[in-house]
Amino acid sequence: MAKARQHVELTVRIAANVSSLSDVLSRIAQQGCNILAYCSYWDRDASVLHMVVDDPQLAKRTIEASGLPCRANPVILVQETDSVGAAARLGQTLQRAGVDILYSYASSSGAPVFWAVFKTTNDQEALRLLGATQPTRAVA
Repeated sequence: MAKARQHVELTVRIAANVSSLSDVLSRIAQQGCNILAYCSYWDRDASVLHMVVDDPQLAKRTIEASGLPCRANPVILVQETDSVGAAARLGQTLQRAGVDILYSYASSSGAPVFWAVFKTTNDQEALRLLGATQPTRAVA
């Protein structure tokens, strides 16, 4: 059964002349912060990094100390047993209930579970549908 909770996603814009994606990820790892899931893309001006970490406050402080702006946003973090089609089933659960997914990404380390991140039009309903547990404290 899925375990869903509200969590914090950090978003960082990384200009090519300032730093690199690997620099940012390395700084976070050096602080002992585990990245549960991330996605990145180029938007013609900068790399945009979305990530969910086990210690969002530490990661945000680390990123900002390096001179990069960092936004904290609420998302739904789901831990689920890793199996073929598991991510699709989570999305279908939301879709059938009329909860639109604005974006989503996932991560798996080869362990028996994977992490899926959802930003929806109704995060509270998504939490209910996906087996909510306790929320994570917000990050300023």
